[in-house]
Order: sequence, then C-alpha cells, then structure tokens
Amino acid sequence: MDNIWKLLYGIVNLATSFIIILIILGSIFTENIRSNVVSFFDMSTSMGIVGFYVLIIFIYMLFVSVSSISLAIINSKGLNKKFISTFFNVQSEKSKFLKWADRVIYIYLPLSIVIYFYFFL
Repeated sequence: MDNIWKLLYGIVNLATSFIIILIILGSIFTENIRSNVVSFFDMSTSMGIVGFYVLIIFIYMLFVSVSSISLAIINSKGLNKKFISTFFNVQSEKSKFLKWADRVIYIYLPLSIVIYFYFFL
C-alpha cells in the first residue's frame, strides 16, 4: 500500500513539475501567459494575508517541484528508466530544510492566520 502512495505522489509531483515548467517557458515566450501570471500575483497580493499565504505556497511549490525534477534529471543523466526510479526515491527522502519548510507552510502559517482572524478581526 505504501508503494501505491509513493507512486501516486510521484506521478502528481511529476505532473505538477511539468505544468510549472511549461508555465515558466510559456511566460517567456507568450504575452498572454505572462499577463495571466502577473495578474495572479497582483490579485494574490491585493487579497491580504490569505493572498500572501497562497502566493507563498505557489512559490514554494515552484521551488520544490522544479528543483526536485531537475535534480532527478541531472542524477540520472537524462530522461530514462533510471530517472523514474531516481525521481520516486528522491521524493521519499526530504532534506532538513524541506521538512522545516513543510512544517512552517502547512502548519504554522495557517495556524497564525486563524489566530490573526480570531483575535484581531
């Protein structure tokens, strides 16, 4: 059962990585995608504290997904069978920074937003 979850997590992470890479490449070459990305950032920053939280999660996903797929491609020396096994093994082993960032982003920031809305609004 654990292997199924690792496989599912790897497939979702791989799909997310490719979508983010396509957004980055599309924003370089296409003005429509570039304007959509800029309007997303403007809308997120104008939404207040919740918008900033969404923006932080988006930037974190961008950093983690692109760096993990790039590291897997570099370690396997291309897109081959070794890439897939390396990519799924890398996902299960997180560094101390990624564990800390996960804890801060997914536990402490939502908790601080709830406390902020409960006590200050």
